[in-house]
Amino acid sequence: NLVVPFLNENDLKDLRSWAVLSLAIEHKIKHLSLWTAGNAGFSLAKLVHRWNATVDETERKTVYCMVDAFAPPEIVVTLRSLQCRVAPIATGSGAILSREQLYHVFVSLSNEQEHYWQVTDGWDGVGVFMYSLLAQQCLHFLRKELEQNATLKDADVYIILPLGTGNFLLGVIRGMERFGQGRAKVVAALPYGDHMMTPFLQKKGEPNGRPRMRPDEPEAPKLTGFYSPLSPCLHSLVANQKFQDVSAVEFIEVDRASQIEAAARVLSPANPTIASEPSALIAFGVLKQLVQRIR
Repeated sequence: NLVVPFLNENDLKDLRSWAVLSLAIEHKIKHLSLWTAGNAGFSLAKLVHRWNATVDETERKTVYCMVDAFAPPEIVVTLRSLQCRVAPIATGSGAILSREQLYHVFVSLSNEQEHYWQVTDGWDGVGVFMYSLLAQQCLHFLRKELEQNATLKDADVYIILPLGTGNFLLGVIRGMERFGQGRAKVVAALPYGDHMMTPFLQKKGEPNGRPRMRPDEPEAPKLTGFYSPLSPCLHSLVANQKFQDVSAVEFIEVDRASQIEAAARVLSPANPTIASEPSALIAFGVLKQLVQRIR
């Protein structure tokens, strides 16, 4: 309850960060580390920074952010301004380090081996639950708004989400389960190039059905690597591909041209509309394919 008043930035990742910090307080965990492209690290660091300002030194927490060596300098500066320990690491092609590698980086930074929790998105264990609550609230509000218009009252609702690390996507999927047949249909946008699901997506004729990695360079590089425990959970949903079944999650792979076109439209200097990072822009790239499937 002590953490709740600090949630005033309305950042998507704040619900997850609140749960992480709350559990860290309850279990007296002093060190929180994560691999981040910026958003998750900033959300957790700002919350921990505010918490530390209200307690004595023995109860304070430290956030350790591992970022790609090519991350924009302003991201590193912002994280450090919140007293976050930042370690830029060159991994090549944006691949995410394993849990063991992250642990060794943490030990080298802190000289500590205990009271530690690795909360990289997908490994935290609390994000799916918090995002499921958010999804239920959003659909409830949306349904109430649609009921005000007779022509839209019973309209089909589609929620398009980028694959990302799978944390937010799986949370929304679980949240929709609470609505039964009244749920919104979830559409998952898979980015062009390498991403967290590629070990499970096999080419036709792949020998012995072995996992593969795409040779294409990723357009959203922070999403690459064999790292997310949520990958097999999401892959289990791919088997049900009946578009007319509202409970089936629709996976749509975005080609490179559609992804670039979406970025050009959304981020156009002449007519900027939405501030978005590459992994989120993927969601706009599926619109044309989704319309075709609906028709």
